[in-house]
Amino acid sequence: MFRYPPEPFEGECQLISLGGGRIPVLVSSGHLDAIDDEAPFFITVKDIRDLKALQSEQQRLLSKTNDQNTRLRNFAYIVTHNLRSHLSGITGMLQLIEMEQPELMENPYLGLLAQASQQLHGTIDELAEVVRFQLGEEQREIVDISETLRTVVDALAAVARKEAVHLDNQLAPDLKVYGVPAYVNSVLLNLISNAIKYKNPAVSSWVRIIASMAEDMLVLTVQDNGLGMDLAQMGDKLFGLYNTFHRHQEARGIGLYITKGQIEVMGGRIEVASTPGVGTTFTVYLPAAK
Repeated sequence: MFRYPPEPFEGECQLISLGGGRIPVLVSSGHLDAIDDEAPFFITVKDIRDLKALQSEQQRLLSKTNDQNTRLRNFAYIVTHNLRSHLSGITGMLQLIEMEQPELMENPYLGLLAQASQQLHGTIDELAEVVRFQLGEEQREIVDISETLRTVVDALAAVARKEAVHLDNQLAPDLKVYGVPAYVNSVLLNLISNAIKYKNPAVSSWVRIIASMAEDMLVLTVQDNGLGMDLAQMGDKLFGLYNTFHRHQEARGIGLYITKGQIEVMGGRIEVASTPGVGTTFTVYLPAAK
């Protein structure tokens, strides 16, 4: 039974074509004058086959992405459990040999095996961290970046003193960002420790940490007068995995890759300016806490 005046309507329907096929359409109706029930009534029918096809493709891609995330999560489980278990067995055997037959450890091959075992432990930890921030499963919360920086500076004080690098913390108290506490700590630790590691031995070295606000972002700057880098030559390799740019026994080429990933997971970004022989400035943008 039809009512008069008819009521406005909007929704999806299907039309039956002459060939018997079904065509998805969007039907909308209403009065030409929204406040006048006596105004002429209109009905529009829009073919939405293209839209439904696009929605179907989006759903397919979403399902594929979820499947890939599941596979990545399973890979993380294998890395952090299965491989670590086998490696612990190898490390345990080496420790047992060292305890019961220490003279065998004088064999250079066993020494190299022990060294390789330690390096593999570090590689597994690094890969697990890469997978963890790629999945982005960590919950974000309000982080006191001023307090976090004080903790990091205290942790690096002995190394900085040994390397004769002055750490100049210029952050105001109670600066807060919205992020992952462990990631904020890791970002500060990586950037400052790198600045210490790649100091310029020809000058009196320093690392300066400052912060400012830009709209809803906290802008953190870590500046040094170290060796610097030729960014024109490096191109996009700076934040690549296992790329190193200075000869150093502790250079592994994963720190900046992880740092960039952690910052992006928290909704921020990182920029760099550097000149060989002059120094480097990393600028990190993180969402400020409301």
